[in-house]
Amino acid sequence: MGTKCKVMSRNNIIRKLTGTKWGTNPNILRTSALALCFSAREYAAPVWKNSAHAKHVDIALNKAVRIVTETMKPIPLHKIYPIVRIAPPDIRRQVAADIERGKQINDTRHTLHQYVS
Repeated sequence: MGTKCKVMSRNNIIRKLTGTKWGTNPNILRTSALALCFSAREYAAPVWKNSAHAKHVDIALNKAVRIVTETMKPIPLHKIYPIVRIAPPDIRRQVAADIERGKQINDTRHTLHQYVS
């Protein structure tokens, strides 16, 4: 199963949480979205962040954020991410890549230490 499909099925879990009394707390929904959807998206992000398929997964993450905030499509995404206090996917992907690159440069135990691409 591809990452897009995994994130989409995880969106269904978030959607189910919005319909329960114990899941409607905004902090619970935000934490659940980060744990279920965004963690799947960021796995190995430094490797595939420039892939043509990255935007397909971003669509699923945008849907997750819309579920958490209960906003409709007319509201632009750049206004929704600050509401939920989650950085947009492209920024999170770049930060993950920068962290991995820092490990590669600074940690002599890293398998790609001093590798020049």
